[in-house]
Amino acid sequence: MRQLSFVALFGVTLWGMATTAWSQTSLTGSSLAYKAVGSSNTLSQTGTVGTYLVVPTGGATISFDVNATGTASPGHMNVVVANSQFGFNVNSTSATAYDTPNVTLPAGTYFVNVQRDYNNNTNQTFTVNSLSVNTVSGSTATFANDSWLSNFNAASADAMNAANTYISNYRKGSLNVSVLGAATGSQIEIKEVNSAFKWGTAVPDTLSSYLKLNSNSNPTSLQTNYSTLLRKDFNSVTPENAGKWQGSDGIGALAVDTLLAFAAQSPNGMRVRQHNLIWGSQQPSDITADFTTGRARSTVAATATSWMNTINTRITAHINNYVGGNDSITGVARAKEYDEMDVYNESYNTGANANVATGQNYWKVMSGLAAYDGTGTAGTGNGAKFAADVYNRVQTAVTNAGATTKLFTNDYNVVDNNSDNYGQTYSQHVESVRKVGGAVSGIGTEYYNSPGVGSGSSQVNPARAYATWQNLSAQGLPLETTEFGETVGAASDEATSLTTAMTLAFGTPQMKGFTLWGFYGYSGLYAGAAGSVLYDSNFNITAAGTAYEALHDSYTTDVHATVNADGTITLPANLPDKAFYYGDYAAIINGKSYTFTYDGSNNSYALTLTPVLGDFNLDGHLTAADIAAAESALADLTTFRSTNRLTDDTYFDSIADVNGDGEVNNADLQSMIGRLIAGLGGSSSVPEPSSLALLGLGGFALGSLKRRRRQRGAN
Repeated sequence: MRQLSFVALFGVTLWGMATTAWSQTSLTGSSLAYKAVGSSNTLSQTGTVGTYLVVPTGGATISFDVNATGTASPGHMNVVVANSQFGFNVNSTSATAYDTPNVTLPAGTYFVNVQRDYNNNTNQTFTVNSLSVNTVSGSTATFANDSWLSNFNAASADAMNAANTYISNYRKGSLNVSVLGAATGSQIEIKEVNSAFKWGTAVPDTLSSYLKLNSNSNPTSLQTNYSTLLRKDFNSVTPENAGKWQGSDGIGALAVDTLLAFAAQSPNGMRVRQHNLIWGSQQPSDITADFTTGRARSTVAATATSWMNTINTRITAHINNYVGGNDSITGVARAKEYDEMDVYNESYNTGANANVATGQNYWKVMSGLAAYDGTGTAGTGNGAKFAADVYNRVQTAVTNAGATTKLFTNDYNVVDNNSDNYGQTYSQHVESVRKVGGAVSGIGTEYYNSPGVGSGSSQVNPARAYATWQNLSAQGLPLETTEFGETVGAASDEATSLTTAMTLAFGTPQMKGFTLWGFYGYSGLYAGAAGSVLYDSNFNITAAGTAYEALHDSYTTDVHATVNADGTITLPANLPDKAFYYGDYAAIINGKSYTFTYDGSNNSYALTLTPVLGDFNLDGHLTAADIAAAESALADLTTFRSTNRLTDDTYFDSIADVNGDGEVNNADLQSMIGRLIAGLGGSSSVPEPSSLALLGLGGFALGSLKRRRRQRGAN
């Protein structure tokens, strides 16, 4: 029995089953290099098994065959490669083949991910017996089944190759641009001004000392230097501590608002990740005292419940302030200005996996409320219900504010430094909150390490990191590297591990952002990020900074082109075929900037330049040079319009009908000269007013030139 269903992601629709003979490569499920759930090919939890696929030069059209055995209740399986996802119900207790439609892949390396997905918490167990790839046409695709546990170098190369393949083919695309209102041969710059991917950094607590607001007419050198580099290298910012629940009600609402104002002001246009709402490691001292001295863990249920209800009330007040409350600078609800928020920070390592006797115990202590476990006995309830309730209260505040803030989890020792090779424990922790209705909308992973690339638990391990993020993607939520940092080490190692991590993150399909935990080496920077700073305390660039900027720039599009006679543009000959990274762009032509967003959903963009009255030479300005151009145009308006593609009457009149009388004739030439005499033209070379006056008198001799007349009200 063969079963097939199809799910298309990112606008990719791939149909059709092969009817030709296949070149086939197969692996048993037990031999697959990456198995996240207990090193087994039986997916008893949301998770993955997978391996790498190599498509040789020339690319190939391929399909996959997964042989799986289910249970009486169906499990749901996804087969994922790059941006293509194929879904199946695995509902046979006998070994059954599930065949995907064909998918055409460019040459390169890919991670093939067979998932038991979250699927609204209705999924069941199934076993992956084998995975086969079938080459329908093109070069024969084969598996590279290298495990980092047995062959670190080969597995690392697979991961880096897969990341770079994804970046080259799926983070950017071919873009066709046409221009209306520019003369043939005009030069145009098409510059990415804001990547669709979030390249972020954390900023210090004393924000006003570092950030230059537009309202500040006398900035310090620190503010100028810091803000200039911040804008240059990043499009997303995170406060290190501002907004956390510490002190009487958080660290500095004004500091948060200062960051929000800086991010929003022109030309910054930055996104803001708020970090974080509650966290056992930074909270009001009296709550820590209640937790550690036992008042909130009293064996007297009524006493414990009273204290915990008080804490819950204070959490709600904190939510209403930092999420639903208004920005003191803009007056707008803060939620509308947050792109994302870490809600319950490190809820696994400082909650579910923390000692209940410490102050890091919201998960365990607050679960004792009767509202969460039905007993009122402290410490015995469901911490996931408490966490879910916090997420839902935040979501309510976000919704009430009319905002779209995404609510993230965030934790450490997920990608490395643990015995769980692929983040499965963290995945199940996140799922536990989702299962009881928690409004989690993103998964964040911290990534702190010692400099270097290697198989050691504290260094960047490409294959392990890449497989971990692939495994977390089975939850079906956006992923982010929410904090990256490394301790001080050899400069070359600092640079290498930073750029390796950047490449792996940017090359992971569901990854949406990468945040460096501080780019400037100020004295209060977290020591775990001191080795990954881009600039030292004197703003001298580091080896890591040089490497970061080179790689970041290579992921940014900025091209100069020429406008052709048909309005299309000619790109430089050495520009790669897929030249344009997804993001917000500025097209700069004739000294003016026109913005658009390129996300791959539409690969053609028609740019219409703002018309300038009297600009007959179409250089974006009214100058004396337009006089000769106007004379030529008036001699043959039909040719002028055709040559310059000015077929729309309204657009044509906005350039040529200078006196606004509904006709285009030499009277408009006289009006144009009058405007120049009056100083209403551009700043380029303009004759003296007396010379223009003579031209105006001579212009009456053009009365016999061909005229264009349009009827008022006519189309």
